[in-house]
Amino acid sequence: MQSDANMSLNDSVYISKTELEKLKIDASSGNGQAASKLAHYFAFYEFNQDKFIFWLVRAAESGNTQAQHDLAYIFFDHYQDSNDKNKLYEAEKWALRAQKNGMPITGLLTEIQTEKQNLTR
Repeated sequence: MQSDANMSLNDSVYISKTELEKLKIDASSGNGQAASKLAHYFAFYEFNQDKFIFWLVRAAESGNTQAQHDLAYIFFDHYQDSNDKNKLYEAEKWALRAQKNGMPITGLLTEIQTEKQNLTR
């Protein structure tokens, strides 16, 4: 058995095929914790960005505040890379949900508001 010091992030997010199928069923039924675990598996073990975002959205939709927070930052980063205003509105939606659920995210909301004002100029 590996010590905690020698365990890689890859090892910590590994999910067996059996557990993966169970998590997909649970997450599809609205279990935010299962969806979050799947998101991290696809991000850090499979390196599949599309599946990462898919399951992170599922987690956020189920009320997972950390997922809402993370999506706000992800969509804002995507907006900055692409200038796609839809990404900016997605960032705002998730930031507002995270804030409503007690997550401190005021700084990002301020940046989003500034960008929205710039769009209308």
